[in-house]
Amino acid sequence: MLKYKLFKWFAGLVLVFGTLSALLGIWAIRQRVVQEAQTRVRFDLNSAWAVYQSQLDAVKTVVRLMALRGPIVEACDAQQWQDRQDWQEVQGILSRARLDFELDFVTVVSPEGQVVARASPPYYVGDYRSGEPIVAKALKGEASSGTVLLSREELAREADGLADRAFLSLQETPYARPSPRTSEERGIAMMAAAPVEKNGRVIGAIYAGSLLNRNEAIVDRIQSIVFGHEKYDGMSRGTVTIFLADTRIATTVRFENGNRALGTRVSAEVADRVLDNGAGWNDRAFVLRDWYLTAYDPIRDPRGEVIGMLYVGTLERPFRDMNRMIVLRYS
Repeated sequence: MLKYKLFKWFAGLVLVFGTLSALLGIWAIRQRVVQEAQTRVRFDLNSAWAVYQSQLDAVKTVVRLMALRGPIVEACDAQQWQDRQDWQEVQGILSRARLDFELDFVTVVSPEGQVVARASPPYYVGDYRSGEPIVAKALKGEASSGTVLLSREELAREADGLADRAFLSLQETPYARPSPRTSEERGIAMMAAAPVEKNGRVIGAIYAGSLLNRNEAIVDRIQSIVFGHEKYDGMSRGTVTIFLADTRIATTVRFENGNRALGTRVSAEVADRVLDNGAGWNDRAFVLRDWYLTAYDPIRDPRGEVIGMLYVGTLERPFRDMNRMIVLRYS
């Protein structure tokens, strides 16, 4: 009888410890899968930044080369800003460069930062851009680049159609912060500037940029390079977004009807961390209509102010399904 009781007690211990070991093993495997996936997403965001920076560098290279063009140098050196005849050739060069390099605006300023020529209608001149740090650096002899926030008025001066392209109606979005706003009129642009020099003197500057609002090319390129074209249950496994503040202005995230989710907004917890505190986010987050393993970084302007976010995320569902299979296998 005693032997039987001891056997039952021992068997019970084995069963309890065996169950605990199995549960701990399943938990450890699940945690490992999620942690490795989240680490990979962080690396994916680093890759996205590399693509983003390469685009900025390309704009910077263009303005550096244009600042060396003879007609631009000579026109700036003459400083005949009111003689529009002298600037017709320059305007043609600017317009061709804008088209050839797929830029949205190309502009020349005087040594004081006053706009003297633009590549696109309405060809507005006379406003001052020396308050923009990128332009200010160029006027001191240093080429630079960065991401800038532009008002609707600034966009309208640079080129016809830019203000309309930037405009987005805000969409109701689950988990987003409550907001009375119904639209976003501002734009974010990649911008670079270079000094125009002669005999060591800065005689002007040239700046150019690409508007990121509705810029499908850059987010599609990042998605293709980082994630390829892999899908899960008909959805892209990896997604990419550029935000202006908390609003999606360029994205591969889509509504159920296939349209891009422009004007939708980030979840409140991500906005609190990234926009308000300037810190990165590397965790699961709700993205429009599903959960993703995500990474967000703040996008800062040349002054260091947070003006938006760069995001990459991978669908969480494949990892949940993998965990479910692990549980079934070991249960």
